[in-house]
Amino acid sequence: MLRARPGRRVVFGCASGLRHMLGPDGSTITFAAQSDLTQHWLVVIRLALDRDWTWDGLAYAGITVARDGRVVGQFGPDRGVNADALATPMRAQTDLVFFDSIDPKPTPGAFPAELHPTYRISADLQGNPVHDPALDLAIDLPETTPPTQTPRIVSAGIAMSPYQRSADYSSTQPRQKALWFEFDRAPEDPDDRYFARVLRNAPDPLLSSLGQSVAETAEAPLPVDPEWLRVIVQGQSDDRAGLDAMQELVPSDSPVHFLVPLPPGVHETSPELFGFFTYELRVGHASIWSTAQGRFGSPLRVSGVQHPPPTLTCSPLRNSLGITAPTSRCRFLTAARSSACRRRAQSGCCSTRRQSRSTAPTDATCSAAPAGPVGTQEIR
Repeated sequence: MLRARPGRRVVFGCASGLRHMLGPDGSTITFAAQSDLTQHWLVVIRLALDRDWTWDGLAYAGITVARDGRVVGQFGPDRGVNADALATPMRAQTDLVFFDSIDPKPTPGAFPAELHPTYRISADLQGNPVHDPALDLAIDLPETTPPTQTPRIVSAGIAMSPYQRSADYSSTQPRQKALWFEFDRAPEDPDDRYFARVLRNAPDPLLSSLGQSVAETAEAPLPVDPEWLRVIVQGQSDDRAGLDAMQELVPSDSPVHFLVPLPPGVHETSPELFGFFTYELRVGHASIWSTAQGRFGSPLRVSGVQHPPPTLTCSPLRNSLGITAPTSRCRFLTAARSSACRRRAQSGCCSTRRQSRSTAPTDATCSAAPAGPVGTQEIR
């Protein structure tokens, strides 16, 4: 039950769509069912009647409230005053409070959309006095209904940028790569987009020293505000509630192909790209004002997703001691062996035998012998 604080005279009114009970003098209101209050917009109109309590210029139920041209309720003060209002009374003003309920669900066959109700409040005075015109009020409300469409993946692949090289093939540019998904159809609502978020990621067991002993991690719920109570005021703009909980997929020139951006905190050279990701895909409202709970639709969970791995660039380095190559194997011929090889070459009987892979060092750095000239170095 709602009532005024002591010393204030308040008169409540309510639309017929809300089941309620009013006190005899309109100073209290009790709502009959909680279901009438949940999942609905409750529009509260508060007016101040700057007249002494003894003023009786209004007709019976002389305040009329109309929404979008349709009358939703009539109310007004009567000759009675609640006892609570007589405690240190402020007699110069009366508060008029009206409750209206709006069901935000779209009509069958229509897509969810923002609401823009307009109200007109008019006063019916006794006699025919000169009075102000009707009061027009408007408010914008976000949509609250999630999309009904659920994503369905048809195929996936890797998109690559065009191949770029120099005129003489002496150098080439690394090709940019990105993961793409193909869906069975484009978002049905023009205001909707496809969204994705990472639930968990794990290293490739064939590349990781952990092998199959990767610890299980819990998948976090969708990080959006529960919005037990959402308050909207006149003139409020779109606050993009819940939109940062997921990443919007990048559209292409095809209505069903979308690029998947890298997860937050991951760049093109991150070692995490050698592992696997578990993704959650949803259809969400992108270009309309929406509440956080009404932003995204039902999820599609996809496991074993792998982004393009980082580009492995060979960076050889030559110094006074030898040559280093992070991804190569090398062996060194000593100066003595090199001189012997040159003598045998002069006689036409020199042959160089390559060292077997089983004895070749991995990620080794070639170093010169402590004495004599630098000999022949071979990298394979």
